[in-house]
Amino acid sequence: KKIQQNTLLMHSTLPSELKISPVYIPMSEVGGDFYCINKLNESTYRIFLADATGHGVQAAMITMAVKGIYDNIKLYELEVNTILEIFNNDFINRYHSLNSFLTAIIIDINIQTQKIIFASAGHPAAILLQDDSYRLLGKTGGMIGIRKNELYHSNEMMFYPNERLYLFTDGIFEQFNSLDEEFGEDRLYSSLLKNFHLNIEHSIQEVLTQLDKFLDGKRRQDDITILGV
Repeated sequence: KKIQQNTLLMHSTLPSELKISPVYIPMSEVGGDFYCINKLNESTYRIFLADATGHGVQAAMITMAVKGIYDNIKLYELEVNTILEIFNNDFINRYHSLNSFLTAIIIDINIQTQKIIFASAGHPAAILLQDDSYRLLGKTGGMIGIRKNELYHSNEMMFYPNERLYLFTDGIFEQFNSLDEEFGEDRLYSSLLKNFHLNIEHSIQEVLTQLDKFLDGKRRQDDITILGV
């Protein structure tokens, strides 16, 4: 658990234009989610979030493999879709025998141009909140580890002051209560929109509070990661 906590990295200093609030809650002592937030150059910050299939120690070991590959390429000033293509091929070359897969999303935030460029390997859509509306950052290619030479594409959006971006793994909405009802993406989006007026940490805490009420004592069934930007 200690080792895994030390692998979850956020750049030590962020510019005044960016506030990033990460929350990671593994289902057990360790989990299969991994994130890294690093400075790419003077104007660009890169966020990477991945979710390995499975739970517990096995999934946690896969996150160590993810970190090992990503650390080698995270500072490449290449398009985000190219980073995913390199990552996917390297992961398959090294670990195809494990029959493990993961979803991932990578986002470059340029604070000068006020743009975000993203690519998503089968990952749940991130959400960009703009006052009373939102846009989704959907999949731009398949999961990591399934097919070698998978091609990804990238998309670009404007990201203005006072707007918010939330990235998460599917553990936040693929949770079921005792009636076998799913918390679901609609509840998640509604909560984030409703609490747009709160500071970013409190808006995330409200989601977690609402999820706990929904589960009503039932144990969480997956790791949870949310990054608010």
